[in-house]
Amino acid sequence: MTQQELQNILDLHSLWLKGDPKGERANLRDADLEDAKLIGANLIGANLEGANLEGANLRDADLEDANLIDANLIGANLEGANLRDADLVGANLRDANLYGANLIGANLYGANLIGAKGLS
Repeated sequence: MTQQELQNILDLHSLWLKGDPKGERANLRDADLEDAKLIGANLIGANLEGANLEGANLRDADLEDANLIDANLIGANLEGANLRDADLVGANLRDANLYGANLIGANLYGANLIGAKGLS
């Protein structure tokens, strides 16, 4: 997926969040977003199930209520990200940066957190 295609999806998602009928919820299921630059992206309620986000930069991204089931987040930068109530069942967060991330209510059942940084 190109950066332009991704930006178009994010723009439509932003409209959806505002209740605009032209908008649509971001559906990035099984998308290859390896090394994507999503700093500060608003992905509230987005579907990222099975997405490859290995090495992606999601610093300060808003992923509240996002579906990240079985997502590959190996080495992803989630510093300061909002993962409140996100579904991370079976997600691979090995070596991810979680410093300052909000994980309140996040479902981490079966998630791989080996080597993840910022957990206390």
